[in-house]
Amino acid sequence: MFAYQFAGTISIDGFRSPNISRTLMSTGQYSDQTAFKRFLLTCNFWLQVSEEGGMRLHGEGWKVALRIRLLHTLIRRAVYGSDRWNEKELGMPISQLGLLAAPMLGSPGMGLFTRALGYRTTDAEIEDMNHFWRYVTYIMGYQEFCKFPETIEDSVNALFHLSCISVKTDDDDGIRLGQSYIDSFTPPEDLRGWVKVKRWAEHKVNIAHLMMFVPPESRALLNVPNSKFWTLVYFLGHAPKTFIQDTRRKRSTSYADRLDRRMTEQRRNWVKRQLGEADLVYRPQSKF
Repeated sequence: MFAYQFAGTISIDGFRSPNISRTLMSTGQYSDQTAFKRFLLTCNFWLQVSEEGGMRLHGEGWKVALRIRLLHTLIRRAVYGSDRWNEKELGMPISQLGLLAAPMLGSPGMGLFTRALGYRTTDAEIEDMNHFWRYVTYIMGYQEFCKFPETIEDSVNALFHLSCISVKTDDDDGIRLGQSYIDSFTPPEDLRGWVKVKRWAEHKVNIAHLMMFVPPESRALLNVPNSKFWTLVYFLGHAPKTFIQDTRRKRSTSYADRLDRRMTEQRRNWVKRQLGEADLVYRPQSKF
């Protein structure tokens, strides 16, 4: 679950790129009340393609990946043909560069940041994540116009160059997307009991992640709550536990196997608990 929330959080800074923000806003599914469900659908995609047997022919991951590839084609066609889309300024919607940027943040970015939270992530494990994300980009249609990095050093260099060529603006669409994502973790008023407590805790964790992983300029632009207290609480409560847990994982193969099964089950249950069957069908509502 940490990986899901982390991946969502680090996307916020990318929303300031007009190529990304205007494409996402065009679908009508990434802002306001729909933001959380769209985030969950992305989590479901990651879950299904990484499940054992998920990418076998007609497996759940295979079907989800096929559906998303088809939807991306429809979105590109609708957005690219719109009078509101400036090809010279914005290029191609859901471009090859965009397909590369997110996995780069999700592999070396997440791998290195986990160390700040007490995880004892090794270089080999980060490079294993690189391999996984290279596969995910292939599924999503990345054609390797430049070679996908394999080492940590190459990955960090790629992230640096991607940040240099990404134009960040104060575009209204990007601001609305970021604020919608942040607001989506606020517990609905109609929740009660333990469910509300869990959503409240997730909201505070999200605030802590924003403070730790989103640049100050973007946080100021989006009016992110300046909650240093919750960030400190999260760090002090999370880092020691994960350090001990990861130390045990490295010392005991049997514990590592049990931990992997438990984390996999928690991740699966979290996504399924939040999503109903009707939510698993993505129906774009074009704003163009």
